[in-house]
Amino acid sequence: MHSDIIKYCSNFVELTTQDKEILNQAFQPTFVQRKKFLLKEGEKCGFIAFIASGVIRHFHIKDGEEITCDISVGPCFITDFASFNKNIPSKFSFQALKDTEAFCISYDDLNQLYNQSTALEQLGRIMAENVAERSTEMSLALISQKPEERVQHLLASRPELFQLVSQRHLANLIGITPESFSRIRSRISKKP
Repeated sequence: MHSDIIKYCSNFVELTTQDKEILNQAFQPTFVQRKKFLLKEGEKCGFIAFIASGVIRHFHIKDGEEITCDISVGPCFITDFASFNKNIPSKFSFQALKDTEAFCISYDDLNQLYNQSTALEQLGRIMAENVAERSTEMSLALISQKPEERVQHLLASRPELFQLVSQRHLANLIGITPESFSRIRSRISKKP
């Protein structure tokens, strides 16, 4: 429902009645079944998607192996910024881990939306800053934290993932094997 997008966006900027109408017209609903793709590596990402409900795994293929880069749980916005802004093939796939209700906006419609509303343009900047912040945090964790610290951080910062996502995908997200993930999680749960 478009009301989900409006409610989410209202947490970041004050929306006028006109802003809400613009959002209603600009975002197109789409449904992605579990295990299906919102985007496949090699396709151009011509959209920004608002995930109203569901779970999307962001991954790419390296040497024949899937590497999970992020997992998004609605409500949130997702896109491949490089592909979206430069109109080039994406290096990522977005796969639904749960049935997902999304609303998508195209590049041209987004720019038109920005021209119609300063509040929505401000919202776009805030969302881009949030994505950049999260990417930086994840990169730093991968290069500076030990595996146990990465599991503890994920458990503390995103506990909902442990209920929604398989252990295999969580292990891949933090760069360890599922067996190591299981051992570390067992050790963590035994600590007082």
